[in-house]
Amino acid sequence: MPEEAYRPPPVPPRRALFMVLSSALEADRWMTLLSLLMLPALMIVGALQPLWLRYLIDAALARHMEAALAAAAAMGVSFGLTWYLGGVEARVRLTVMERVGFALNQKLIELTVGIPGLEHMERPEYLDRIELLREARWQLSAAWNGLSLVINASITALVMLVLLASLDPRLLLLALVAPIGLVVERRVQARQRLAEDAAAESLRLRDAWRRLAADPAGGRELRVFGLAQEIRRRHAAAGETAVRERVAGQRYATVANLAQTLVSTGSLIAAIVLLTVRAIGGGLTVGEVMMGLTLVSRVVQQVSQSLRASGWLLAALRATTRLSWLMDYARDNASPAMAASAPDSLRQGIRFRGVSFRYPGLEHDALSHVDLDLPAGSTVALVGENGSGKTTLIKLLSRMYDPTDGRIEVDGQDLRSIPHEVWRERLSGAFQDYLRPEVRAGEAVGLGDLPRIGDESAIRAGLARGGAAELPEELAAGLETQLGRRWDGGVELSGGQWQKLALGRGLIRDRPLLLLLDEPTAALDAETEHRLFEDFAHAAREGSSRGAITLLVSHRFSTVRMAELIVVMDRGRVLELGTHEELMRASGLYAELFSIQERAYR
Repeated sequence: MPEEAYRPPPVPPRRALFMVLSSALEADRWMTLLSLLMLPALMIVGALQPLWLRYLIDAALARHMEAALAAAAAMGVSFGLTWYLGGVEARVRLTVMERVGFALNQKLIELTVGIPGLEHMERPEYLDRIELLREARWQLSAAWNGLSLVINASITALVMLVLLASLDPRLLLLALVAPIGLVVERRVQARQRLAEDAAAESLRLRDAWRRLAADPAGGRELRVFGLAQEIRRRHAAAGETAVRERVAGQRYATVANLAQTLVSTGSLIAAIVLLTVRAIGGGLTVGEVMMGLTLVSRVVQQVSQSLRASGWLLAALRATTRLSWLMDYARDNASPAMAASAPDSLRQGIRFRGVSFRYPGLEHDALSHVDLDLPAGSTVALVGENGSGKTTLIKLLSRMYDPTDGRIEVDGQDLRSIPHEVWRERLSGAFQDYLRPEVRAGEAVGLGDLPRIGDESAIRAGLARGGAAELPEELAAGLETQLGRRWDGGVELSGGQWQKLALGRGLIRDRPLLLLLDEPTAALDAETEHRLFEDFAHAAREGSSRGAITLLVSHRFSTVRMAELIVVMDRGRVLELGTHEELMRASGLYAELFSIQERAYR
């Protein structure tokens, strides 16, 4: 995918505002609507307070008791309503913010995990964008707060400007402060966006070092090798680089905001001078002067508050650019809607036709012009040295990636024509790198077949297929045992126990068409692995009526030799092909590697 695909174009303000409003309505429709209804009422009540002050002063000076008392009562009611409604509106607004933040986290999980393949996760450009989006989550969740404050300040300023215009239309010139300030704020936000983009990789590196320092798995090495200060130094260096970029953006903002403040202050002074001149000339009453002075100061205050809120809102809208990009990226990389479906059984098998694949950003192919037939109903083993392309081939079969060139056929049908999720329903597998979900032990297995996550018999059957039928009895509460010491009553498992759970999870599905086993028993001893693969081979023969294929990768040749077909890979190509006996007679790479390992075990 071209690099430009990872550069989010700016989102038009109208679409960004729509995203903010729609996200609030989706998170909590009634609270959002209540907040929208309360804002105008609250602001109008508060904005009219200087008017009651005018009537009160003029009535008092004219000694009109009833008018003065009515104005005083209006002021009291206004203050009371403002205080009460302000508290209620703030609580409603914060509730909406909280709901939006929770919904946003769910959306990010849905989008990032929902992309079918893994290619994007190999690209620094994508990872930078995701890091910036994670950093901006608080801005997105606070977008509704910013929008509410802008509406709040804008309505208040508008009502006050109308009152000021009744004193002198020239006072409406105060409104010019807002667009000038908004232009300045937009420039500030644009500059800060550039600073964030420049700091993205350093932020990601900083967090990588932080996670490494907190990772229990590497804790022993960090201490044995005395790496604490080195990790601290590298974390600090990455953090300083990120801060340097951001400080440059903040410096620009400080200068721009100073210019904005000077404009606001100059406008305030001009308005006060105008009111003073009118008062001296007898054009205004004392009450009108007091109302005017109060309104002028509060208009400037509201405009300033509106600009600050606009800054927060613009920052949130800038974050919507990143969210919008991720939504578009996820949509563009989703499985296309196709009528094709995966077969219920295999008749011919799976065929690689001139398949090449290159990982993003690399100069050399991981697989190069691979032609390979995996016959229906067969047990196939992949062998070869590290980097020979074995795991890459497994990833292509599970559609974590699609070939760069060539095609993979399933009974003659191009694998790319089958939607990802449909094809993966026909797969199962266990891998060297596996999940360690801190849930109940039974759930850790049941995750491999969600419809049966609570089916104890299915869970135990999966464990039995993985050679771990006895594992529940080893745990304090059996399948109900909470995994992970960070949780109440939780336990920590050994590496072998975690791998047995992963095997059970990979084998809980009853009738997969393709079973992928990529070094799934690395933490187990050779004897246990051999026994397990004998069981796998037996299960594969039982599934031969459906043409099911079992594909295994193992570095132990005593296990590999029982496969019906052994594929020897070297530097991304298929070098040799045959049964154990045929390859030993050929005296090629397989025979050499087998002999070396056999001597090592003597």
